[in-house]
Amino acid sequence: MRKKDYHHGNLRQSLLDTAYEIVSKDGAGALTTKDLSRRLGVSAPALYRHYRSLRELLLGVYALAMQELSARILAARAETCEPGDQPRRVAEAIIDFGDRNPHLYRLVNEMELVEEQDGDTEAYRLHIALNAEIDEAFRAANPGIEGSALREKTLLMWFMIFGYVSVRRIQPINSAVNDPQEGAALREKLIRRATMLD
Repeated sequence: MRKKDYHHGNLRQSLLDTAYEIVSKDGAGALTTKDLSRRLGVSAPALYRHYRSLRELLLGVYALAMQELSARILAARAETCEPGDQPRRVAEAIIDFGDRNPHLYRLVNEMELVEEQDGDTEAYRLHIALNAEIDEAFRAANPGIEGSALREKTLLMWFMIFGYVSVRRIQPINSAVNDPQEGAALREKLIRRATMLD
């Protein structure tokens, strides 16, 4: 394969775009320097001039996925004028993102990816901002809620949704949750319970 004529700036962006495409399609485990080099037509050392490691590149993919998920959550919150409906809209947005992007959804749940950092990365800032957005949705529906009570609600919602989205990817269990009628009823119950409306 003939090497592409990259300028210093656009190889970095091409690496990130290609890594995002690989992770979206096949998961984080499929991301390798060999595959990136082959797809972009550059040597491995050229890749490391832009990203010190695959983990650093994966953090870039994580940040892009968090931006997409955050945009969906912001849009979902903006769609309703009813404060009490905000947690539900957030839950629906997260489930929709997980169903459409299972590998990216799994990546944004890889907490050690951001916790090992010093807090001064875009990925970490986006992680904190997304949590704050979810907190705000629950505050809107539950005026006065703060501290451990707020954290409990948001964590329970996140855990329940993660379990639901993950189970939908497992055979043969997913045959039940993917049945149109049964699946819709189960999804509705999960959202109500996850957003503490029951």
